[in-house]
Amino acid sequence: MANERLTDMVNAARYDYAIIGQGLAGTLLAWRLHLRGRRVVVIDRDEAVTASKVAAGLINPMTGQRTCLSWRLQEFLPVAIAFYRTVERELNAPLLHSMPLVRLLPDDKALQKWQSAVNDPEIRSFLSVPQPKPLIDPARIRWGRIRNCCSSHSGCPTIPASIANALRSPHGRH
Repeated sequence: MANERLTDMVNAARYDYAIIGQGLAGTLLAWRLHLRGRRVVVIDRDEAVTASKVAAGLINPMTGQRTCLSWRLQEFLPVAIAFYRTVERELNAPLLHSMPLVRLLPDDKALQKWQSAVNDPEIRSFLSVPQPKPLIDPARIRWGRIRNCCSSHSGCPTIPASIANALRSPHGRH
């Protein structure tokens, strides 16, 4: 693989764009450029352990302890889901996996915030009511579940390899 990368670097004039680093961001940028007909080379050290290779790539509609929607969620989430679904079809590989997340509610104040959020029309569809049977010692903690298709993980570790293979194929994929 090192020889292939060296050859790619030497022949860089054949490309419209050279992207340094094949983490998730570099990979997705390369894919978008490729789909727009641009000639792209991705130069990467291909280390065994990198953030994009070990990350879950969580897509979570809720932020921190404030129990509110992530910044610009209504704008960004549909675009992200559509993009991942398109990449799945192009690569014939599952990348986006919907699943519930659990938020631990450590005290009555956190429980009250959660209950208030459940009653908020803007975010109600993403939350469940606090669960009566906690996952942890009931005397110490309660929990609520974040639900809906938005609680997902992107299959982050498989995306760079899948896209790299598609970009290297003689005909590419469009």
